[in-house]
Amino acid sequence: MLTYLIQMIACSGVLYAYYHFFLRNEKFHQYNRFYLLFAMALSLILPLFKIPVIVEDAATNPIYAFVSTEEMVMVTATAKPFDYVQLLYVTYGCIVLGLIARLVKAVRQIIRIKKAANTEAIEGIRFIKTLHPDAPFSFFKWMFWNKNTELESVEGRYIFSHEMYHIDNKHSWDLLFSEIILCLYWFNPFFYLYRKEITTIQEFLADKHATKEQDRYDYAELLIRKAIGQQQQKLINPFFQNQLKRRITMLTTSEKTAWQWSRKLFTIPLFLLIASFTIIRCKAEDKKEEAGIISTNVTSAATPPSADSVAPPANTEAFVQPSENKNAITNSKEPVFKNEKGEVIPGPDVFSKVEVDAKYPGNWRSFLEKHLDGQVAVDNGAGPGTYTTIIQFIVDTKGNVSDVKALTNVGYGLEQESIRVIKQSGKWSPAITNGKVVKAYRKQPITFQVTDV
Repeated sequence: MLTYLIQMIACSGVLYAYYHFFLRNEKFHQYNRFYLLFAMALSLILPLFKIPVIVEDAATNPIYAFVSTEEMVMVTATAKPFDYVQLLYVTYGCIVLGLIARLVKAVRQIIRIKKAANTEAIEGIRFIKTLHPDAPFSFFKWMFWNKNTELESVEGRYIFSHEMYHIDNKHSWDLLFSEIILCLYWFNPFFYLYRKEITTIQEFLADKHATKEQDRYDYAELLIRKAIGQQQQKLINPFFQNQLKRRITMLTTSEKTAWQWSRKLFTIPLFLLIASFTIIRCKAEDKKEEAGIISTNVTSAATPPSADSVAPPANTEAFVQPSENKNAITNSKEPVFKNEKGEVIPGPDVFSKVEVDAKYPGNWRSFLEKHLDGQVAVDNGAGPGTYTTIIQFIVDTKGNVSDVKALTNVGYGLEQESIRVIKQSGKWSPAITNGKVVKAYRKQPITFQVTDV
């Protein structure tokens, strides 16, 4: 969860930084509107996806300096009984509920204004005359009109054209989307900047439409005359909005920025670059010596690797060339290997090295972290520190997990807890070697971390 939140905030920050330095205050407003909406959604979605990439040498491969790696599973617990994580979740939930309640209150207030005013249908919208100080403003297909403004006057025509553009282009959906995002992710400071810019861009678009066949300077004078002292709600599209200086600048500036298309097109490699850093997770290829398959004195199934040969990464299996198993002896009737002379020989009954590892039908790491109880270490007297267990098990050709045992003896009930959860993992996809489903070993390091608050 923490990794997701960090990546989400970083992603939204990078995308906003590009907007701020290369797109902000440019005149392709419709493009900027959808860029900001897409960037908010992308920031939330991208960190949810992970694509495993196997690299040959984790120590020297430069990609490890930039993307997340497949680390061993870690379960944390606190030596004190008070659950600060639970308190954090409760605090987050209370803030979210408070923000949602405020949003609902704002919508209900708009509905109350509508009910208290005179309403008529004009051009497919609800035209609502009111004396509310926020008027004129629009909300979806409702246009709230100030009774003191004559609709047929020059000022009235400007305002009506402006608000109709908001309604026709469904700008209220943009505002509602950004408000909901902020209710759920209120801790992300960049999302507040997104909301502010989306609102401002909507005003740029509506101003441009209102002055399409009118005098821009008269319109700018209207904004200056009416905007002073106006304060509006966040959820509506008021005519007399803030960002007055930027709105007038956009109205009175006619020259186009150089390299407009390059600024737009460069967002494509930017999105791809952010996606590669966010969703790629590297898995190191295990290069330890092949053990447990080659033996000159074996008369039955091969002996599994010892605990001393297990490397820290969570996936300790690796590819093995069939020709290196020329001395393998087994009870298996399936020939899967050839020796150096090209003669077909049987493979081991239980493989410790395979081409395609046995695979859990889901997110294995998430399964372990969800079901392992880190408090077991504290309950059994473990002091602050880090305790790593290594559990070995077999996945047979039908995907059943068996022979689950610990290769370590850390104590404090940690091996028993690890074995308990792995036994509950259910069916797996079996390992494959030479295109054949085989029975294979798997090993899983699990680290329990006990902290002292």
